[in-house]
This record gives sequence, structure tokens and C-alpha cells, in this order.
Amino acid sequence: MENLSRQPLDIVTASRLKDLHILALAAENLRRFVPFKQLYVITARANFHRFEDMIGPGAVLLDEDAIIPGMNLVQLRGLDEPDFPRGAGWYFNSF
Repeated sequence: MENLSRQPLDIVTASRLKDLHILALAAENLRRFVPFKQLYVITARANFHRFEDMIGPGAVLLDEDAIIPGMNLVQLRGLDEPDFPRGAGWYFNSF
């Protein structure tokens, strides 16, 4: 923790509306126990208002359809790849 205090990191996570209650709890405890610079949350733009209300101030919300220019969730779900999972939103966790 001492290294984090001297050189705090950014925290980046992806979340869907269904998991907002878990993210809110995580954000609360991160603020209490982990020194960090910024919390970035990748989610659908339609979720922004609910996320702002639940996560509180200071989180930067990023539109999942604007993260990668020219690529959005609808396009990913439409890929015809045999091993590509139906839950295409997982790709946001690779940042």
C-alpha cells in the first residue's frame, strides 16, 4: 500500500447495469482502503445517469460504444467467429 500512496494508479473497470450494486460497493471500499488517482467505468451511455447516482462523485464514465473507434457492442455481437462468446461485452475488460 505504501507504493500506491506514493504513486497511485488509475482503476478501470467495465460494468453492466445488472451489476451496478456490486460496483457501487466496490467503489465505496476502494475509496476507503485503496489510494488511487481516478476510477474509470466503461458502460453503456444509457446507464450513465444510474451509475452517477450509485457510484458517487469522481468516477469517469466511458461510453462502451465510443472506446474503440469504429467498433461497438452491436458490431461485436455480429461477428461470425466460432469461438467468440455470445457475451461480447467481455472485451472491455482487456483494457
